[in-house]
Amino acid sequence: MPHDATKKDCLELHHVKPQYLIRSVHSTVMAFLLLVLHGGRSFSFNHHSTANLHYPSETLDEEKFVDAGIFQFKHLGIQAIYECTLKAMQLAHLQ
Repeated sequence: MPHDATKKDCLELHHVKPQYLIRSVHSTVMAFLLLVLHGGRSFSFNHHSTANLHYPSETLDEEKFVDAGIFQFKHLGIQAIYECTLKAMQLAHLQ
């Protein structure tokens, strides 16, 4: 990949359609992983005003859900964006 390549170029190189991505002024959740001696692991997450907590349901673009083959949502922070998660599930025909 050329040095001056953009993030969009990198995504397209790996066949990720950037038109489905949502950009935010808020930061991404940061995960910290702690590996323990006998193979276990522990995670902690930084959720202080991160992008996943700032999605009002009015911002969902219904066109992005038409013929969607995959819909992924995570349990972390769902209470903070409950209405948005429900609307997204309805648009993806999961409810």
